Amino acid sequence: FAPVNVTATAEAGSGGQSSGVGQSGGAGGIASASASGFSVDNSVTVSAIQTAGNGGDGVAGADGGDGMDSIMVDAVSGSATLFLTLTQTTVAGAGGASDGGIAGTAGNASSSLTEDNSATGSVSLRGSSIATGGVGGAGNAGSDGTAGGQAAAAIDLVDIDNVFATGTATGGAGGWSENGNAGAGGSASLGVGLTGISGISTNGGIVTVTGNATGGWGGSAT
Repeated sequence: FAPVNVTATAEAGSGGQSSGVGQSGGAGGIASASASGFSVDNSVTVSAIQTAGNGGDGVAGADGGDGMDSIMVDAVSGSATLFLTLTQTTVAGAGGASDGGIAGTAGNASSSLTEDNSATGSVSLRGSSIATGGVGGAGNAGSDGTAGGQAAAAIDLVDIDNVFATGTATGGAGGWSENGNAGAGGSASLGVGLTGISGISTNGGIVTVTGNATGGWGGSAT
């Protein structure tokens, strides 16, 4: 039998544009993706990618809309007798730009992945949990840019043989500004709730655990 490959992708829509003082661009939409795959005699690769919607822009004095948060919890799963690879990726929405109003707030991203494959077992369990905060809203005509969104990633894998676990969090870039203050970069952290960055082999296999947290770039101002 051939290896099993499963991929799910969800990308939400952006909020609508608004015009005029006292108005605001629409908020970004909610995205939700999940996937699973199983094989009794071969390898399995499962991935899910979830991208929240951006806030709509505000022109002629209108505010920008807020980017949507993006949260994934155990969105991928599977079992395999050979190699099992699980990857979940979440990206938050960017804040909407504003021309003379208040730029939109960036969305925050959180990815937490746990998988216990000790009952069925595989030759190798490899997993990645990836979160990226949204970009801060840009400011024009004297409006300030807003801060980039926060990102947090966590992963906890258990298998009877080899385990490779990677958590990656990247804060969103701050929004730029023309004739105003640019936004700060978003923070990045490892660990979500009680889940950190860990891997366990119950039969003495190789265990490699990697955590990467990178804050977002600050925005530019002119």
